[in-house]
Amino acid sequence: MSVLNNFTVSIAKGLRRLRHNKELCGHGSISRKENTRLKMEKCLIVSKVTRYEYERHMHDNIADSDLEVILRKRGSDFDSMIETHRQQKAFEENVASSLKSMGLQVEMASRLTYNDELIKWCDVVVPCGGDGTFLLAASRVRDATKPVIGFNSAPHKSVGRLCLPTWCSNDVKGAFTALKEVFIGESVTSRVSLLRLQIDNGQWTHTKSSGLCVTTGTGSTSWHYSINCLRTHSVLELMQILNEDFDVKMDTTLEKAREVAERYNQKLMFPPDSAYLAYSVREYITFEEWPAPRGLRVRDRAGCVRVKSHCSDAGLVIDGSVSFPFNDGTKALLEVYPEDSLMTVQMDDSLPY
Repeated sequence: MSVLNNFTVSIAKGLRRLRHNKELCGHGSISRKENTRLKMEKCLIVSKVTRYEYERHMHDNIADSDLEVILRKRGSDFDSMIETHRQQKAFEENVASSLKSMGLQVEMASRLTYNDELIKWCDVVVPCGGDGTFLLAASRVRDATKPVIGFNSAPHKSVGRLCLPTWCSNDVKGAFTALKEVFIGESVTSRVSLLRLQIDNGQWTHTKSSGLCVTTGTGSTSWHYSINCLRTHSVLELMQILNEDFDVKMDTTLEKAREVAERYNQKLMFPPDSAYLAYSVREYITFEEWPAPRGLRVRDRAGCVRVKSHCSDAGLVIDGSVSFPFNDGTKALLEVYPEDSLMTVQMDDSLPY
């Protein structure tokens, strides 16, 4: 078992709460050493909303023939859309039939029908899709007593870092991890985001940037990684400067630069059950006396991050899906609580047989 830490996000303009911690008190975290036996008699499959289903919903569920005319006229690849939809549904049916053949009760839900009543009914939540579907499913699970086990329905198209390894998608019977990140910034990316930041109860710093990304260990493999990772050619140029201009003798081959970059990038990621957050200030603007005061690192780990907005049209986006207005005067406290943890299953990347 593993435990992925969720955010507890408080947004206050006055004292406005997105989530009440009292609901979570008493659950506590699950020790790794505890030998927990999974109860899996009732399985809830959370299906991915395909592009075809989305288009039908947006067009008031009109007939397929009418929808095809509209989409083809728009220039969409209707045939590819239908084929992807059929593959997704076939995968979900395969998971459902495999679980039923094991004597388990199975119910299916989508983004539109997924609710607290179904979550209360089931013993395990099984999202079938990618990381987005996993996050949708996990966002409604309130504690670490109900496991969320994700299957990547299209491993040839998406990484699915939160889901089980690829072999599990092909062998369901043989298989039997704001969860990720919060982004704060102006809605228009070309506009500078004005934010005051306080890291771990330190001093407040006025910043200008393209926004702030704060992540748990789970999210450290995605956007946080993409923002901060070093490219091989950048490392190679730095190594050449050290070698030629500063007389630091070193191997400046492309292979060595790739090795250094990979080692650095691996350190950007940290365990899903870490008690720390990582923050990244995107495209941090520094000049003369700005930021004020100086000293804030462009990225670091922290126990808690406080943010106050001085933006005009900003949003606080949780897991890339849920957005809240975050304009001038709005405050946010980002931190991790053990009682907000989520139970998942981790398996080896290779087949066990």
